[in-house]
Amino acid sequence: MVMFATFNIILDPVRETGMVPVKEQRSVGLPSDFGVTKPTVWSLVVQRRIDLANEQPQDDTLLSAVTVTPLWRKPDGGPSCTGITDQTLQLQDIESVFFDCPPSQPIPKESSTKLLPLPYQYSQPDLLVSVNFTLLNISSDSLEDIPLNSVQIMLGLTANAKDIVRTTVPTTLIPGVNLIGIANLAVRQKFSTPGLSALGVLDVSHTPCV
Repeated sequence: MVMFATFNIILDPVRETGMVPVKEQRSVGLPSDFGVTKPTVWSLVVQRRIDLANEQPQDDTLLSAVTVTPLWRKPDGGPSCTGITDQTLQLQDIESVFFDCPPSQPIPKESSTKLLPLPYQYSQPDLLVSVNFTLLNISSDSLEDIPLNSVQIMLGLTANAKDIVRTTVPTTLIPGVNLIGIANLAVRQKFSTPGLSALGVLDVSHTPCV
């Protein structure tokens, strides 16, 4: 009993203190009744790195250059995706815009905490992302510096731009190239208060869908 208490009360929390900041649980196979706090619908973050020595951030230009079109699989279609300039990330040399793609019909209140509150054709359509690189002063010949002559697309199922950026591998778009891909659903759980959780004082987790 003494050894058990020593390990769980003293040694284990000390060990976890060094691990918790990067400790993460992931899952791609989830039960249909898995609960969420907010409805899961498509959200996108589009970013572009800029050269601060030669230009100033102009989020409105990036917002005008990017178009996100939902390809609804239902006869009567659905709403468009809306974009806004993101102010939550506050990255010095990176422009960010955020797109929200609402479902084609209201989510019932009793289903709002379900992982899939509506069938795919009503809540998660295919997305066509187009970038007008001319508005960004990027030509198809500008391939010598990819970070400055490309945009990064990150897709998630949360309205929190920080969660999407921190947990999603971006897709790089460059001028003159067409890409197609398939999005996989994943749920990641991280401690909201790593220090307190390590000491066993407060164990609160944050679970974003990406």
